[in-house]
Amino acid sequence: MDIAIGANVLGTDGKLGEISDVIAEARTDQVVEVVVKHGTLFGRGHTIMPLSLIERVEGDDVYVNLDRATFEKGSEFVAALHADYTDYVGPPSQDNEGTFRGNMEYDAVTLSGGQMQGKTMGYPGGEVLTPDDMSESEIGPGSPIISADGMKVGEVGTLSFARETGSPTRLTIRSGHVIKHSYNVPIAWVKDLSTRGVILSVSTHEVEALIKGQPHEST
Repeated sequence: MDIAIGANVLGTDGKLGEISDVIAEARTDQVVEVVVKHGTLFGRGHTIMPLSLIERVEGDDVYVNLDRATFEKGSEFVAALHADYTDYVGPPSQDNEGTFRGNMEYDAVTLSGGQMQGKTMGYPGGEVLTPDDMSESEIGPGSPIISADGMKVGEVGTLSFARETGSPTRLTIRSGHVIKHSYNVPIAWVKDLSTRGVILSVSTHEVEALIKGQPHEST
């Protein structure tokens, strides 16, 4: 069963809120958590909830075995997914994609044959660094949609994903200035869910052709 941004989240004592955004794991490009907006206009809050807590989906309603007090506290069931990666060991000043962002001084000492205090071939001084393929990206309505040639071609309108796998199943793109229109995007075009937004595998020209060639909905 698919889950869409905007779905209601219901607990053991009634409605807890609505899904406002999703959080995807960079390594797999799959949704692993949802952000649930709750409260009133004068007291809004947001709680991050792992997909593993979802018991069932019925239409636009998502059911969890939590009461409101436990849900709004949230920290217990999120902590396991957001703990520090204190045992990560990797190249001294490189992340998993090979871009420099670490301790250049440590690199220089290592290359010269010297040693510094700290984890063997890790990060000195007790640094905590999360590898790129374990980072997470928050995606929601208004997040950029970027073509394969690096151009922003619109914004996320709606996004649905499979409850069982977290894989995206439906995406709409919003374009326009004052009046925005929404168009369905072939899910096969989605290449990455990244910190930059939704990255497509097709060019700007192909996206423009899609927009010109299909009916739209005003939003």
